[in-house]
Amino acid sequence: MKPLFIDPKRPPSTAFKSQKGQIIVIFGLLIVILLAVTGYAIDSANAALKKAELRKALDAGAIAGMSNFSDGLTQAQAENYAVRTAAFNLTEAGIAPAAISNVTANLLPADANGVRVLRVTGSVAVNTMFMRLVGIPTTSVNALADASRNPAAIALVLDTSKSMEDSLPLLKNAAKNFVGRFQPNVDQIAIVSFNHNVFVDRQMGTFALTSDLTNIIDNLNSSGDTNIPEALSAGRQEIERGINDGSIGPTAVKAIVLFTDGAPNAMRLRFRQRDITAGPLTPGG
Repeated sequence: MKPLFIDPKRPPSTAFKSQKGQIIVIFGLLIVILLAVTGYAIDSANAALKKAELRKALDAGAIAGMSNFSDGLTQAQAENYAVRTAAFNLTEAGIAPAAISNVTANLLPADANGVRVLRVTGSVAVNTMFMRLVGIPTTSVNALADASRNPAAIALVLDTSKSMEDSLPLLKNAAKNFVGRFQPNVDQIAIVSFNHNVFVDRQMGTFALTSDLTNIIDNLNSSGDTNIPEALSAGRQEIERGINDGSIGPTAVKAIVLFTDGAPNAMRLRFRQRDITAGPLTPGG
């Protein structure tokens, strides 16, 4: 029969000592894992911030390149402008030029709706703080940005009334500068001039050369009164005609642009005739 009391001469058990050792080992492993996860989170957050800066810079480059392409730069010039703008914005954000790589711009062909897209891509190398302890000193973040330009359908309405006689050269220069901002074979422009009458000098449609538009503007002369309402109506009809016949797509930017020096002082009214049967007139009736 075993005794029910503890023998004071018996050596202490080693079970508790071995359990203490296991806990220390497990705790040490957990600390290593926790530090690794924390370090990865910090490095990932830093990479995410750098990617946001990269994306903003690429957005700026894409918008600047597409805007200048619309203003008359060639495709190669617009792409180069986009790359330089993106790189400048990255350095302004505090990213070292040596960390910037593969910044490229590509102006894509127009799609079925005539929409063109300038795509800018780039990469930035990000130094790590904790991941370098496991042999990863840097990581790379990539991004892309698109800037699109929808085709335009513009009804240009020009005041050629007598009051514009002195200002007509200014109007012509302004109108020619305006049409010079649009893309041949992509954008559509109608030209409507007016005094007390309205003239559709060019129906809505694309143009092969900007001179096709500027020659019409140069031949305008001033006379008569100012019939703005009917001129605006004619401009709207040009846009509606293009929409109805399908030449103006659903993605096109549609607008009526009016060049004038003042308020209308003429208007053409149309009255609908109705048949009226009058009875006999009687004196005093």
